[in-house]
Amino acid sequence: MPDGIYNFNFTQNALGRNLAGLLASYAFVISILCVSILLRAKTKFKDEWNRKFVHIAVAHWGLIYYFLLDNFWFALIVPLTFAAMNALSYKKGLIKSIERTEGARYPGTVYYALSIALLSCLGVAADCKLYALAAMLAFGWGDALAGVVGMKFGKKKFPAPLSGKSLIGGAVCFLACFVVVFLVLCLEQVFMSGQIGSQTGMKINILYILGAAFTAGVAGATVEAVSRYGLDNILMPVALFLACMSYGAGVDLSGICLALAISVFVAGLAFGLKALTPGAFFAAIVTGVLLYVLGGAYLFAALIGFFVIASVAGFVKGQVNNNAQLKDNSSGQRSVVSRQLKDKSDNCDLRIVNCELNKDKTDNCPLSLVTYPLKNGRRAVQVFCNSFPALILAALYYFTGRPACLIGAYGALGFALSDTLASELGILSKRRPFDIVTFKPIQKGLSGGVSFLGLLASILGAAAIALFPLFDASLNPAFTQSSPILLNILPAAMVFGSGVLGALFDSFLGSRFQAKYLLPDGSGLVEKPAEDGSYKLARGFRFIDNNLVNLLSCCFAGLICFLTGLVL
Repeated sequence: MPDGIYNFNFTQNALGRNLAGLLASYAFVISILCVSILLRAKTKFKDEWNRKFVHIAVAHWGLIYYFLLDNFWFALIVPLTFAAMNALSYKKGLIKSIERTEGARYPGTVYYALSIALLSCLGVAADCKLYALAAMLAFGWGDALAGVVGMKFGKKKFPAPLSGKSLIGGAVCFLACFVVVFLVLCLEQVFMSGQIGSQTGMKINILYILGAAFTAGVAGATVEAVSRYGLDNILMPVALFLACMSYGAGVDLSGICLALAISVFVAGLAFGLKALTPGAFFAAIVTGVLLYVLGGAYLFAALIGFFVIASVAGFVKGQVNNNAQLKDNSSGQRSVVSRQLKDKSDNCDLRIVNCELNKDKTDNCPLSLVTYPLKNGRRAVQVFCNSFPALILAALYYFTGRPACLIGAYGALGFALSDTLASELGILSKRRPFDIVTFKPIQKGLSGGVSFLGLLASILGAAAIALFPLFDASLNPAFTQSSPILLNILPAAMVFGSGVLGALFDSFLGSRFQAKYLLPDGSGLVEKPAEDGSYKLARGFRFIDNNLVNLLSCCFAGLICFLTGLVL
C-alpha cells in the first residue's frame, strides 16, 4: 500500500505525482466540458447524445486516477469538486450541455460525480485501484450506451415492477460492461506480469477474468434495469466494483447460498405482509447477500432483524389505521377524501383527510396527512437509502479489516430501524407531534415532527440492533467465547447511541431542509410536489425529499460509529 495513503506525509516524488494528477484531472474534465459546450453550440448534436458523450469521456478520468493519484485525499478532491459544480449547475442550469433540456427531477449528474468519488476512495483505501478503474470505465460505457441504444431501438420494455427501461438497452449494458472489465483485467494481467507478447500469464487467470467480467455484466445490467430516480448513477458503479473484486477472491459459496435462502424467505414474508413492493423485495435480497459476504453472519442477522421488526411494525400500523378509519367512517366523526393526488413517479396516492373532532383536546389539528401507497409497502429506493451506507462500510471492512468500519455498518442499521419504528409507530400517537426545533405542535404526518411514542419506538429500535454486535467476535481482537458480552459492550453502546442520534438528526433535517408544499387552498402542507408544479414551496429545498433525508441521516449515524471506533 502506498506511503501517505491517508495523509500528506509522503515523499517529494509522491507529492509531485499527486499534484500532477490533480492538475491533469482538472484540465481533463474542463476540456471535456468545453468540447461539449462547443458541440451543443456549433453542431446539431442532440442534447441527450451530448450528455452521453460527457458521461463516457469523464469516466476515462479513471486512467489519471490509476496512474497518478495514490493518496486518499487527492483522489477525493477532484470528484467532490465536480459534484459541487454539478449540484450548482443542476439548480441554476449553468451548464446546459450536461443537463436534460426537459428538466430532471433527480440530479443524476451529481450522483455520477459522487459515485466516482466513492470508487476513488474504495480503490485507494483497499489498495485495489485497478478494480475502481474497471468499474469507472464499465459504468461510463455501459450506462451511456444503454441509454443511446435504448432511445433509438428500445421498443420492448422491462415490466412495471422494474424501471420500465428497454430490454435492448439492458442487453447492451451487459455487453459493454463485460467487454470493458474483460479488457481492463486482461491488460493488467499481461503488462503487470511482464508477459508482453506471451500468453503464459493469460492462461493462468483467463477463467477468473471471464468470471469477473460476466459477473460485472450481470450486475451492471441488473442495476440498470431496476434503478429509478437516477440512482443507477450510484448503485451501478458500486455493483461493478464489487463484481470486479470477485476476480481471484475466495468466497464461501455454502454460506452465500444459506444467506440467499434466508433473505428470500424473510423478504417473501415481508412481501406477503405487504411491507415491501416487488422492487423492494428484490433489493432486500441483494442487500442481504452482500452484507453477509462483506460483513459476516452477525451483521447479516442484524439486517434480517431489521426487516422482520420493521415489517411487523408496518403491518401493525396498517391494521390500526384501517380500524381507526372504519370506526371514524361508521361514527360520522370524519369525512374522508377531500382531495386525491396521484404521483406517477413513485406510485403514491396522497389523501388529505379532514378531521372533524369537535376540538378534541388530544388532537385539535384541523387537518392531518395520511399516506396510502398504491403499491403497499416500502419501495426499492427506501431500502437503498436505509442500507447503502451499511453496505459501503461493510465493504471497507471487507477490504481493510478495520473493526471500526464494521461498527459503522452496525450503526447505520441501528439508525435505520430506529427511524423506521419512529415513523411507523410514532404516527399512531393520539397526541399531536411537536417540531423538534421549535417544539411547537405541527401537522401530523409531516417530517420533523416528534412524539413521545415515536421517541420510545426509536430507542427500542436502536437497542434491538445493538444486541447483535455484543456477540460479534470480529469487533474485538481479544474476543473469547467465555466473555463475549463484556468485551463488546462499548461497540454495542456506540451502535445504540448513534442510532438514536441519527433518528434525531433525521427529524432535524426533515424539519429545516426537507421540501414541504402548500396546497392551493392553503388547507395544509404535503411533502410531494404536484406533477404540474402547481404547489408552492412553503419551506425547505425542492431537491431534498424524505429519501434523501434518510440517506444523509443513515450516513451520519454510520460515520459517528466509524469515527468513534477509530478513536477508541
